[in-house]
Amino acid sequence: MIKHLVTALSLFSFCLPAGAQWQTPNHSVPIGRGIGVIGHGNAAPGTSGLPFLSQGPTTDPAFGALTGGGIAAGTITGSNIASGTVANSNLANMAANTAKCNNTGSPAVPVDCTAAQLATNGIATTTGVNTFTLDSYFKSGNPWVDVKAFGAVCDNTTDDTTAIRNAIAQVNTTGGVVHFPNAPCKITGTLTISGAVILMGSNAVASSIYATSGDFTAVAFTGAASFGGIQNLSVFCGQGAAVTTPCVSIGLNAVINARDCRIWGGYQGLLTAGVDGLIENCFIAAAATNGYGVYSTGANWYIRDKFDSVFGTTQVAAFYQGSMNVIQENHLVQCDFTGTYTNSVQVADTFNDAITVLDGSVFSSPVSIGTSKATIFLGSEIGSTTLTTNGGPVMMSGNYAFNATTVTGTSTRVCSANFNVTC
Repeated sequence: MIKHLVTALSLFSFCLPAGAQWQTPNHSVPIGRGIGVIGHGNAAPGTSGLPFLSQGPTTDPAFGALTGGGIAAGTITGSNIASGTVANSNLANMAANTAKCNNTGSPAVPVDCTAAQLATNGIATTTGVNTFTLDSYFKSGNPWVDVKAFGAVCDNTTDDTTAIRNAIAQVNTTGGVVHFPNAPCKITGTLTISGAVILMGSNAVASSIYATSGDFTAVAFTGAASFGGIQNLSVFCGQGAAVTTPCVSIGLNAVINARDCRIWGGYQGLLTAGVDGLIENCFIAAAATNGYGVYSTGANWYIRDKFDSVFGTTQVAAFYQGSMNVIQENHLVQCDFTGTYTNSVQVADTFNDAITVLDGSVFSSPVSIGTSKATIFLGSEIGSTTLTTNGGPVMMSGNYAFNATTVTGTSTRVCSANFNVTC
């Protein structure tokens, strides 16, 4: 009888419900290798935030969702992140290829980098495609700088002299481009250039240097500044009839080029002793009474340039060639001399060294050539409202050579009477 009872109890023990084997006195469950657990550990009923969870005293444990630390909201937090808090939502707001620094706030919000954070010794170095909301100086084999990166405001009120000088100094030794925005940049002192520096704007209508508040030279290229120049830029100087200084000056033997530019104002719009330079598609107009559009003691090419006078003041000459006691050959090709001048072109070379080529140009005032080595007219249009000024539309004396010219006419404006050539 006892034997049969033991057997019955044994069979009963193997027929208990499966869940009963988990019902320990404290209702804890084994959770395997969970977060922060070494080996097999236990968790009290209802514990959350672990991968294997107790579901109470009568229910088998199950895997639960990891909701701790705000992961469902897209934020990773916790002391395990050495730098603090990383917010996915904030990172998602960052534009592609945009430099960000200065994480501040809680949660941290990336903001634009400062120039100091991007720079090494004042020069920002970067690779690839980048978008910046600040001004930068990029250095390459042919460096260029932006005047606004050096503090220029260019509102025609703020004095930008120091900022522009600093920009020029950055590339004055190596040579390079100094870029001006589509705005007037006011200066109160001369910008002196001794290297191969090109002052460049976007276009001569919108980009400009304003030096109209005083009587001084706006831009001075020294004799060492070869292969510098002005492009797509206007230079405005003193506009008064009594100003005494040139607007732009070029030093002895410097090779300076100017293209698509305006030079307005000064006693001379351009004062040049440079050689072999090209002045192309520029508008040059002096302001002073008895001044000069171009006063040259050098030898350069002038192509498709327009010469005028500011406010209609009467000036000595649109183009004046003085003496240097060296051969000076100037080419005036397809130029327009429409200002109010005593002479459109005047050559006064006492050493007989000037060679002047007037090719396809239009002269509204007389042409006066004195003591010149050679003068060549090719398809030029010569006229004057006052034909007797200085002896006629063309007066040439003391020339060594002159290309053959036939002058005829019997009308009111008798050509032969107004064409004066002596050799």
